[in-house]
Amino acid sequence: SLPNKLFEYLVCGLHVLSADLPEIRRHADALNVTLLPELTAEGLAEECLRIADNTPKSPVLLPERYSWEYQSVIMMKAYEHYALTRFKRTGGKGTL
Repeated sequence: SLPNKLFEYLVCGLHVLSADLPEIRRHADALNVTLLPELTAEGLAEECLRIADNTPKSPVLLPERYSWEYQSVIMMKAYEHYALTRFKRTGGKGTL
């Protein structure tokens, strides 16, 4: 899963440093997230200094697929599928 804070920071135009977690790694390039292979105080300090010494990249506009409007449709479809599957499994007992 992806942490909400990641998107909150990106929406604010902040450069994000993150632990190198599998789901974040999948989206890191598209979102302009810097991954830290080893999450240590020294590694974090070094990366912060490296970023501060370089011209910051422009904030990335989040692709539409990360918006709540887009994601809520996917989530509602998943809920509907779950409810329908449960309804069928119980032989139509209960409510949708």
